[in-house]
Amino acid sequence: MSEESPDPRPGSVQRTPGTVLAVAAMLGAGVTWMGVSALQSFGQPVPRPPLLGALALVLIALAVGIAAYVAHQRIQVRRERVTSQRGVTLLVLGKTSLIAGVGLAAAYLTITVMFVERLDAALPRERVIAAGASALACLALAVAGWFLERACEVPRPPDDEETPDAPQRPAEED
Repeated sequence: MSEESPDPRPGSVQRTPGTVLAVAAMLGAGVTWMGVSALQSFGQPVPRPPLLGALALVLIALAVGIAAYVAHQRIQVRRERVTSQRGVTLLVLGKTSLIAGVGLAAAYLTITVMFVERLDAALPRERVIAAGASALACLALAVAGWFLERACEVPRPPDDEETPDAPQRPAEED
């Protein structure tokens, strides 16, 4: 069974289902947990996520957020038509940002949780801080992707144009 939105509009696409986001989160957390556990089992050092990575993720989230705002203004507010290529490109960027943001946030949160018990040591503390900052940046990316995905939906018709082809009822006379 496919998940459908409550009122699919002709020409509009389906929103990313919550199950896809849950799978992305589980994969991100699961793969990270297995990778970190494997490194620790073999006595290898676990790399510290760089803070520069968190900054890069924030900049990407900001770019996607700006794209979402511009697309919303253009498609939903001013009701301008966009080319199919541009619409699909924006939609793919939005969906990708949403899914990747959720998966990466789960991965970074997993690192944070795995090392939060050892905050008294310098290296685990650096891992927790960097992974926590990266997780927040990934959540910002997911939110920006969510807004961009919704901005790409076909807008609803204005209330006075709800049924343009419906026959007009003649005025009732007393």
